[in-house]
Amino acid sequence: MAQVYTGKFDFRRLRVIISCTMVIQLLCSCGNQNNRNIKEGTESILQQFSIIDSKVDSVTRMVIHDVYPPSRQTTEDMVLGINRIENDTIELMYSFHDKKNNELSNEFIPINNKRVLGFTNIGGIDIILLSNINDFNELREFLSKIISPTSKKKSFCKLKYSNSLYDKSTWEHGTMYEPLCWHFKYKDGVVSNPSGYLGY
Repeated sequence: MAQVYTGKFDFRRLRVIISCTMVIQLLCSCGNQNNRNIKEGTESILQQFSIIDSKVDSVTRMVIHDVYPPSRQTTEDMVLGINRIENDTIELMYSFHDKKNNELSNEFIPINNKRVLGFTNIGGIDIILLSNINDFNELREFLSKIISPTSKKKSFCKLKYSNSLYDKSTWEHGTMYEPLCWHFKYKDGVVSNPSGYLGY
């Protein structure tokens, strides 16, 4: 025959158990919300590059030393734009952007239509790498004498961009994604005949 419990139940323990359960659920829901935010694009994983050209490395170190002291490093993101301005001329463009207002992601990149390559790290300072070169193969050919991808990647909060497009394999062997695009030139009210070729 089963025994029947006839003692008094301590409701204080029940309240403690319920309170603990609610706190745990609250913490879990906050964690899930953070994970949802990351998945929705508040964080990007960028490829780390090393600067293999000694002159570019030297100029970058000089800019850090002369223009980007530790007091600015805590409040501003540093950017190195490696831009092509002529067939054989590269322009190195250094800029600094307010972290608090997320100026880099919200304003500079979209307004200037820059390609985010990844980042480099010099002396513990992360520097975002951008370029104005649109064609991927041209980008690799033109910049391979200046930068090279490493095996490392890093997560950057509040930088909304596709994750690690330029890993070592893609950089060395190219990409299979080369859609056929049709190009029309429009000048003085006249549209030219189209030309079609792979890539943008």
